[in-house]
Amino acid sequence: MASSTVVGAQLLEHFGLSDEVYAEYIWQLVEDDGMDDGDKADIIVEFLSEAVGTETESVRTVVEGLISQLGAEKEKKREREKEKAQQEQEKAKEHAAREKAALKEKEDGQGETAKKAPLSREEKKARERLLRQYGYAVDDTEETADGETDFVHGSATATHAAPDAPAPANLNVQRVKDAERVRRAKLASEHAGE
Repeated sequence: MASSTVVGAQLLEHFGLSDEVYAEYIWQLVEDDGMDDGDKADIIVEFLSEAVGTETESVRTVVEGLISQLGAEKEKKREREKEKAQQEQEKAKEHAAREKAALKEKEDGQGETAKKAPLSREEKKARERLLRQYGYAVDDTEETADGETDFVHGSATATHAAPDAPAPANLNVQRVKDAERVRRAKLASEHAGE
């Protein structure tokens, strides 16, 4: 409503009209894009001439100046809004480009298979210890042509002789069941003793 304030100031300065109704009416006419500036000026000049009782030409000069001033302000506002919209579009494009780059980088990182580094002697021994600890028999290790180490679980000759033979049993399940049975028996005896 800053423009209606400008209109009100012009009306007060040139014609001595301080009523906001006049300023608001004229401002709305000037803002109307459905009419050309000549028609707007004619309507406003006729309206103000009757309101203040002065001759039409002196009113026309003020009104045309007012219309051009408000038109310039309106154009500046449109340019600012257009510039702001362009900046927002650029920001959105930059944001989309960053997201696309991040997504591509993420996909590239997932798509590449990490090469297996050859295990050191300490790592090989630690792996064998873990396999033995959890119930797998580790008899042998084989080094492949590309430098990787393969562990042969169980007897290599047994695997070649009987391909349908089951894999070595993992004894962890049995150990857990036995420990649970002992714990329950202990709790039952404590409960019965109470």
